[in-house]
Amino acid sequence: MNTWVIACFIVFSEGCRANQEDGVVASTKFGNVIGFTEKTEDGFEADVFLGIPYAQPPIGENRFEKPKPVNPWKPETIVAKKLAPSCIPTSKFFLKQLANYSEDCLFLNIMTPKKRSSELLPVFVFIHGGAFVIGTPEIYGYDKPVDNFVRHEIVYVTLAYRLGPFGFFSTGDDTMPGNLGLWDQSQALRFLHEILPDFGGDPNRITLSGHSAGSASVSAHLFSPHSNQLFERASQFSGSLFAEWAINENVVENSKNLAKELKCEMSSSKSIHECIKSKPLDAILEILDKQPPFLKSPRLTAFSPRFDRDFFPNQFDELIRKAPKKATLNFVTNLESGGAVKKEMWKTYKKEDLICYIRDYVSVEHELGRRSSPLLIELLDYYVNRDEKEEPSYYMTRQCELLSDLQFNVPILHEVELKQEHGWDTYLVVMDYESEPMRDKESPIRGWQLAQNSVDFSDPPQQTFNQTKEKY
Repeated sequence: MNTWVIACFIVFSEGCRANQEDGVVASTKFGNVIGFTEKTEDGFEADVFLGIPYAQPPIGENRFEKPKPVNPWKPETIVAKKLAPSCIPTSKFFLKQLANYSEDCLFLNIMTPKKRSSELLPVFVFIHGGAFVIGTPEIYGYDKPVDNFVRHEIVYVTLAYRLGPFGFFSTGDDTMPGNLGLWDQSQALRFLHEILPDFGGDPNRITLSGHSAGSASVSAHLFSPHSNQLFERASQFSGSLFAEWAINENVVENSKNLAKELKCEMSSSKSIHECIKSKPLDAILEILDKQPPFLKSPRLTAFSPRFDRDFFPNQFDELIRKAPKKATLNFVTNLESGGAVKKEMWKTYKKEDLICYIRDYVSVEHELGRRSSPLLIELLDYYVNRDEKEEPSYYMTRQCELLSDLQFNVPILHEVELKQEHGWDTYLVVMDYESEPMRDKESPIRGWQLAQNSVDFSDPPQQTFNQTKEKY
């Protein structure tokens, strides 16, 4: 099994915090970067560099614009010993959960073995999830990736990208096509190609990976000619660009509604663009706070990627046909969406709750029109009426199955089938092993925690048996 595949299946443990007294220096064409050494409990050492800018700050004239390549900082030295500010989420509620945040957030983090041979190492670039409206590489830290990736001679990278309207606002035309968050990720990959050898990484052996929205982002980069030459292979955890929440033509309408709320002049796309660039952060957040960050709809959020004829110059079928065929792992769990039922309902959830959920959330009349009624009947027959039980866990599990199919399983399978039809080397992995530390003892259902825990490194490393390490 390849090194990068092995790393994907390892679940992770706490390491000792770094001794930051001694700095380690990486010399790049842009200037020097000083980081620190992280030492784990068993003595393994890695060099860690946090908060390296990969683009010019997206503020001022660069606000609501495509990312611009970062300028060299030499003769100055960047001190990369702490995580950079997180990108702005779409509500003040999520802002309160962040230690530090800013619109100036286009930074990445690199972790590499301290002792390494002269041969450049494979690289694992991870894109965080969060439905394109929340999320930060901060939650993954550096100690667990070091203990579970870097020790296997893999250079590990995480990155931040713009979220919500800051990353996906669109006027639907050439003025603001949208998808700035995807352009951010693409720029990060381009920047990595220029600096990875200075950190011991091989830019020709990049595995691009992500979870949820990060996984959908990987789909986007696999398909887009702007990105698909920038990495060698991919691993995708619980997400696909074909999901309703991942690609959304309502973005243009939602963007214009936000502009109206901000009292922008709506006569042209240019006037909207100039206006939104000038609005202070607090004013934008004040409007966003008037609606919940997650919608009661399969589309889930107001701002996400869209088909723009820019980042995606052709329809997806055509893009897949023309794209370089890359080896890809697609990961799913046996229940992807178990966290959807509120904890206070775990002991009381009943058949009527599931019926209401399907009627109000899935079969949305204002989106599906006349198609909603026959769809509702079919959904009720399959997910509700196929059996009769009294236990809350039974109907909770049916809801989880429904939401898992709708948001993850069906779109992931569709993507895998399309890739295979066009000759891609694609594999589907179902993760259903649940180790003791991953279990929420109170949860009446199992499986959904695997999707998050498999990539946020919250489980200690598991014992391996007769493991054969192949050359990458």
